[in-house]
Amino acid sequence: MDTQTTTQRNRQIDFLKEMSQIQGSGRIQWLDSLKGILILFVILHHSYPAEIYRRMYTPFFLTMFFFASGYTFSPKENFRMFLKSKWKRLLCPFFTLGLVRVLMAYILEGGSFTKRLIGFVLQRSCMYDEMWFVSCLFTCSLLFYLIVRISEHIDSKWDNYVVLGISLVFTALGMADMCIWRFKLIWEAEIACMMSFYMGLGYLARKKQAYLEKWLNRPLWLSGLTGIYFILVFLVPNDVDIHLEKFSYPVLFFASSILILFPIVYLAKRISRFRWNRYLAFIGRNTLFYYSFAGIVRILLYSVLNHFNISDIYIQPLVCVLLTAVLLAWPAWFTRRYFPWAVGA
Repeated sequence: MDTQTTTQRNRQIDFLKEMSQIQGSGRIQWLDSLKGILILFVILHHSYPAEIYRRMYTPFFLTMFFFASGYTFSPKENFRMFLKSKWKRLLCPFFTLGLVRVLMAYILEGGSFTKRLIGFVLQRSCMYDEMWFVSCLFTCSLLFYLIVRISEHIDSKWDNYVVLGISLVFTALGMADMCIWRFKLIWEAEIACMMSFYMGLGYLARKKQAYLEKWLNRPLWLSGLTGIYFILVFLVPNDVDIHLEKFSYPVLFFASSILILFPIVYLAKRISRFRWNRYLAFIGRNTLFYYSFAGIVRILLYSVLNHFNISDIYIQPLVCVLLTAVLLAWPAWFTRRYFPWAVGA
C-alpha cells in the first residue's frame, strides 16, 4: 500500500513539474496561453451552448489557431524537411488519435464503420471527417509553404506583404467555393484556402514584431477595437459555422475576426504573466489531445449532467468545459510523457 501511495505521489509530482516547466521550456508562452484559451472555446462550441455564447467567439476561436500557426511558421531548407516536420507535429497525431477517435465514435454512436473510415481518410467537410481541423491545418501549411517560397523571388523589402497578398487571393477562392461553387474538396482544401490569410497575418506579425508590440501597447485603441467587435457580433445576426461552410455575411465575418485579433493577442500576453497561467498553458500545449477526446468526454458528461437535471443551455456548457479541462489533464499528461509521438511532441 505504501509503495502504491509513493508511486501515485511521484506521478503527481511529475505532473506538477510538467506544468511548472512550461515557463522555462523555451516555448512562446503567450502562444501557449492563446491556444489554451482557444481550445476551451472549441470545447464550449462542441457543448451546444446558447446563441449568445456562439456569437461572442465564432469569429476568432478557429481563425486564431491559424494565426498562431503562421506566427511560428518556418519553411525548412527543403520540402522534404518541411514535410518531415509536419509529419511529426500534425500527421502522426492525426492518424494515431484520429483512428482511436473513429473507433470510439463508432462504438458510442453506431453507423457504418466503413463509411467512417473512408470519411476519415478523405477528409471532406462534414462527411465523417473526424479530426477535420488537423487535416485542414496540414493542408493550409502546405499551401502556405508554397506561398512563402513564391514570395522569396520578390524583392525582400516587400516579400512579407506579398505573402499576405497571395494568401488573401487564396482566401477569396476558398470563400467563393464554400459560398458559391460548393465543391467538397478532399483534406478540407477549401477551408484551408480560406484560412491561409490568417496564417499570413500571423507570419507577418512575427516578421514585424516591433510593430506588433507598438500597437499592443495602446490600450485605448485595443478597447475601441473590442467595442466595435462586440457591436458587430451582437447587433448583426451572422450565422456562421466554418466546418459546415456556412456564412450569412462573409464580409462581416472577416471584418470582425480581424478586429478582435489584436485584443485577443493582448489578452493572451497579459494572462501569460500570471502564475496560474501554467494550467492554461498546459492545456495550450496539449490542444491536439483535448481536441481529439473532448467530444467523447462531452457525450459521457452530458448523460451525467442530464441525470442531475443540469441542462440549462447557459450553465451546462460551461460546466462541461470546466470538467473536460480537468478530466483530460491526466490522460493528456500521460500521453505526452510516455507517447509523445502521438501528440506531436
